[in-house]
Amino acid sequence: MLLNNLCTDKAGLVSTKPQAKRTKMKIAIIGDALDLQYAGIHIYTKELIRNLAKIDQKNEYLLLRPKLSENPFPNIREIEMPVSNGLHQRARLFTTIPARLRKEKPDLVFEPGHFGPLTCQKASSESP
Repeated sequence: MLLNNLCTDKAGLVSTKPQAKRTKMKIAIIGDALDLQYAGIHIYTKELIRNLAKIDQKNEYLLLRPKLSENPFPNIREIEMPVSNGLHQRARLFTTIPARLRKEKPDLVFEPGHFGPLTCQKASSESP
């Protein structure tokens, strides 16, 4: 399996580690909606990230997006994950994005759009 260490919960959040009390979390956000859409999900994602950057200085945020921003969000590390002509943007969710997530080892992955990295296993018997 591509993402055998990830698991999706009911809200669409993907966790890579068992839930335990942590002082700091590493949170990855798949920001395709910022660069590939310009309606509701684009605005939601932009405002969510903008406000998280304002109110949360405790956790580390990674923003995976097709192209780097000219005006990056403060306190958010952007990682460019381009959509190439030969690789459809959704295919990235099964190949390049999971590979980068394994490298970054986030505690949580949030995909505000329609699809997240798939092929996940349940983390525990409490997961749906």
